[in-house]
Formats: sequence, structure tokens, C-alpha cells
Amino acid sequence: SSSSSSSSDQGSSNSKLVPVKEVLRRIKWDTGLNPNDFIVQYYDRVDDKIYDCPFNRENDSVKGKEEMFVFAIPEHRIMSIKYKERIVWDKESRLDCVFGSMNGNGETIYEVVETYEQWKEEEEEKKRAKIMKQKELTDQIRVLLGEELFSSLKDMSKNIQEKSAVSTISNQDIITYVNVALGLFRKADMPMKQDMGSESASMDDVASLNLFSDLVALSPDKDLRERIL
Repeated sequence: SSSSSSSSDQGSSNSKLVPVKEVLRRIKWDTGLNPNDFIVQYYDRVDDKIYDCPFNRENDSVKGKEEMFVFAIPEHRIMSIKYKERIVWDKESRLDCVFGSMNGNGETIYEVVETYEQWKEEEEEKKRAKIMKQKELTDQIRVLLGEELFSSLKDMSKNIQEKSAVSTISNQDIITYVNVALGLFRKADMPMKQDMGSESASMDDVASLNLFSDLVALSPDKDLRERIL
């Protein structure tokens, strides 16, 4: 029941992450929650990808008597759980906003449900601000590089993001991308550097690197973003 669940929230420990099976059972049996509001993200070892599935999905692929897919797959393959669009349990980041353990910092699922609309509104505002910043930065880089070099940078960035979406990017791919991208910035600066000393040239390199880093930081691909930076 929801009352007994509340008491278990208060007794939960922050010293370790609550196991995902306990989270799944909580969602299934807590009468104060709607299982249809939850999505489970799991790793498919055959496709080597992470997929979303509704919490109530029937088990039509895993051998055994378990009728629900999320209880039939091995526990270690579950990566995260979402309440609507908000992640409430995540193995990698040690986040638990169902019972409030670890990086959930005491926030429980009832608080998540109650404040969801406010959270969503804040997330939308962050997205709008990010889009605005990305446009300003893109315009700045376009002016610096010129249309031809900017087009090359745009195509390179699109290609590596598309590749990252379907396969694993090698370290060499990352190094090549960064070196070629910085090469475009240097090429754009070349006419200005002809009458300058080495100190000014190195300062330009730092400015270009900072500008490029700011652009990468706005990438929606978290894993790719962290590897490039």
C-alpha cells in the first residue's frame, strides 16, 4: 500500500543504491502509482543497444514463466527507469528518486509525481535556453570560419553524431575529428596570423579551442560529448 511504502521510504538508507528489482516491485504493487507512467531502459546484448519498453510490456521473448518482460530480463541489463520523461532510477549515476537512496538525496517517487509538471516546465526552459545559446554560438563560429569552412565543420559534426548513434566510436575517430575541426579554425585564422608573432598565434589557438569546446558542450549526445571534451 502507499502508506507502507511511505514508511519504507523514510527507512531507506543512502549508503547504497536500492536494487532495481525492489524499484520494479514498488512500481508494480504500490497502489499510489500508475505502472503505465513508467518506462524501463534496458540493454539488448544482441543489438548492443539500449531500448525503452513500457513497464507493463508482456514477456514475449524471454524463456520462463514470468509474464512481465521487465521482471523476466536479467536485473543487470536494466540501465534506468523513467517516470514519464524524468529518470527516477539510474544504475550508472547511482540515482534513485523512487526510495530516495544514493544520489536521489532523499527525494521519493511521490515527490517526483507531485512536482512533475514543474520539473517538466523547468526542463523545457532549459531546452529553450540551450537552443538559444547554440544558435548564438553557431552564428559566431559561422562568422569566424566563413560559409565554406563552417559547412565542412557542420558536415563533420553531423557525421560523427550519426555514427555514434548506431555504433561505437573509436578513440582514433575522436582524435581525427578534433584535429580536423581545429584545423578548420586555424585555416580561418591564417590570413590574420601572417603579420602576427607566435604569441598571438598561440592565443588564437586557445580561443579557437575554447569556442570549439563550447560548441561540443551543447551536443545532445552525452557519451560523445564527454569523450570529445
